[in-house]
Amino acid sequence: MDTEKIGALIAKLRKEKGLTQKELANQLHITDRAVSKWERGLGCPDISLLDDLAKILGVSISSLLNGEEEVESAIKTTITYATESRKQRIKERVNFLFIIVIVFFLLLAISDFVKVEMRFLKKYPSRSISSFQIFVGNEETYTRDVFEELEMKITTVLQNQGIFKDKDYEIIQNYLKKLQQEMIGAKKLYYQQDYSYKELTEILYDEFVYFRSVEYENLISKVEKILKQYDSNFEASYDLGFTFVYRNEIEEYINSIYRLDISDEKIGEKVIGLLQDKYGYYVQVVDSIMKVGEIK
Repeated sequence: MDTEKIGALIAKLRKEKGLTQKELANQLHITDRAVSKWERGLGCPDISLLDDLAKILGVSISSLLNGEEEVESAIKTTITYATESRKQRIKERVNFLFIIVIVFFLLLAISDFVKVEMRFLKKYPSRSISSFQIFVGNEETYTRDVFEELEMKITTVLQNQGIFKDKDYEIIQNYLKKLQQEMIGAKKLYYQQDYSYKELTEILYDEFVYFRSVEYENLISKVEKILKQYDSNFEASYDLGFTFVYRNEIEEYINSIYRLDISDEKIGEKVIGLLQDKYGYYVQVVDSIMKVGEIK
């Protein structure tokens, strides 16, 4: 047993652990003189101290007795370091990829936000459709502007009572006057050259989705009852109040605008077409009033 090699190894390992001879001695419950004696090669640790000493210095008992660190221990240390280094590299790569993903989705969100905001600034052109056709049965076809046609017929009825009784005629007049008020905003939209995004959504909701007041609905029902009283065979082939025949279609159209999946050139055309359909129905309503009331 080479006491000098053992002493040199103990001294080396103690210093690597940052221990003084006294600190090492205290942990082993011996004097520092004993530790000094070992390190000078003047003696060896008692066999009863080998296990504790080996644990404190981080080596095996056989290493202590041989006076040198085992190759196996060095290999283990190297493997442990390599493993930790690999884990650290993997962690860094994962963190980098995580940052890349976050940046990607952030840019995507910013892009979508800009795209959504741009629709508020954009103008959507309307299509100028100067004439339309309404078919009542197979007898009549009108080719004038829808609002021109409707205004002309409303004016005719308001100026001619026909065969209607005073009370019934008053109800019809009230209905037609409300219709004229409703037409004011619709006419402006119909002849408008282009629409903003806000206008588009408001047009569709205000003109086609929101339900009218109970008072207005009651008035429509009264007009229908009057027409049936004067003509027992009368049966409307249309909705007297245009009570949302196209409701589902309109709501889907509004959603498509929100999703921005509708081409610009079709937006104005769609709005105008819907206004034509809606007020085309009203033309048929007034036509029915004129026919039943024998107004020419």
